Amino acid sequence: MQEDKSQLMNYAMYGGVFLGLFWMLKYLFVMGAGRIPALSILGSFLAIGTPLILFYFLVKYKTAIVNNNMGYWHGVQFGIMLFFFASLLEAVIVFIHITWVDQAFVGKLYENMIETVRMMNLSESMVNSLE
Repeated sequence: MQEDKSQLMNYAMYGGVFLGLFWMLKYLFVMGAGRIPALSILGSFLAIGTPLILFYFLVKYKTAIVNNNMGYWHGVQFGIMLFFFASLLEAVIVFIHITWVDQAFVGKLYENMIETVRMMNLSESMVNSLE
């Protein structure tokens, strides 16, 4: 029996909105962690939400939309599209943050990365290649 993929895009967009809003909330914790370190820990705990939301929408799509007739690659397609649409929403808040709120964010992130590499006692040539 042929799988019905006619609602794949619609439901992936629908679920992507919720996952994207969750990622936007999570990104607010990342932004706030610079001032309040406890938000970083809370943001890390929120990381478990992404697979839970994916599982919820995947099961709901399988049972309500395709009537339990879904193959493995159909589910993979749904997951990829769900993440794609969610990432579009998260990209908006990242763009706003980097462009208008904190223009030095990327520079600070890069400096922290270089400092971390130096603390690993890697060769100086490797550190210089990153700079």
